[in-house]
Amino acid sequence: MKFKSSMSFIIKLIVGVSIFLFVLYKIGLPNILNTLGDMNLLFLPIIIVVNILIFLLGSLNYSILIIPFKKKTSVWRMFKDYLVSVAIASFIPGKIGELSMVFFLKKEGIDLGKSTSLVILDKIITISILTIFGALGYFVFLNLTNAFRMLIVIITIILIIYFALSKMGLSFIKKFIFRKYSGRFKGFSKTLSYFFRREKKLIAINVFLTTIKFLFSAILFYFLFLSFNVEVNIFNIFIINILATIASFIPITISGLGIREGASVYFYNLIGIPSQISLSVLLIFLVLKYLQTLLVFALFLNKKDFEEIRRELKTNDTNT
Repeated sequence: MKFKSSMSFIIKLIVGVSIFLFVLYKIGLPNILNTLGDMNLLFLPIIIVVNILIFLLGSLNYSILIIPFKKKTSVWRMFKDYLVSVAIASFIPGKIGELSMVFFLKKEGIDLGKSTSLVILDKIITISILTIFGALGYFVFLNLTNAFRMLIVIITIILIIYFALSKMGLSFIKKFIFRKYSGRFKGFSKTLSYFFRREKKLIAINVFLTTIKFLFSAILFYFLFLSFNVEVNIFNIFIINILATIASFIPITISGLGIREGASVYFYNLIGIPSQISLSVLLIFLVLKYLQTLLVFALFLNKKDFEEIRRELKTNDTNT
């Protein structure tokens, strides 16, 4: 199991790096280097502040979702845990990244089933928002035939989500996905059902904050483009970021590496942004992302917590 997982990681990493290098080759390394040299570093403080606000919004989503369980936690603690969770997910993809926020919610005193439900609920809301704005984006950037094709795919995704949230769907998830571990996720389906029946206001707040988070992400890229003396309409950035994120869900690379960059360059090119500019912006974003990850690891990652997550996953793999 461990060997199979490692091979999958290596293959996806090779595919992702290959796609990224191909995009870099097509645009031309000299063009990229010349463009990077023109970046105005005075915009960096603004970019960093906006990035922090994006993570603050993400952590607030979880602070709100734990309200029904009457668990009090400081905004700073949730912010720190969320930062570490995102850092783990971006640096170490796979099960550890997916389960890390569940682990931190468990530390807040929320049992495994409920904490898993909260993480899945937050992801469902995120995917739903991506789906809605993604549908709009396809009609903006694609011809009608391709847009309708994508709309069919999106409707299918919505139906799958609807089924997953139904009583039958939740039963299916417990029986066929969690299988013999379903006992460890006691309260999973009950928690999800409870939110959709009794806590619609909290879901609405999460939807609002998640949408604002995507808007701030667009603002971040707006300033990144400005640092190269290029002004891009924020609405276009907002839609392109969403379309690129949807494309990155194709499970052939690590965290969408290469696919996200290729899709972004393609869509920005459709609105007249030179490829060397858009790829330079994406490169700076990647560098900042991984520098931030390393900084978060250095400042906040508790080695004991990380080893505990690894130990739990190892136990699961051994029992599978």
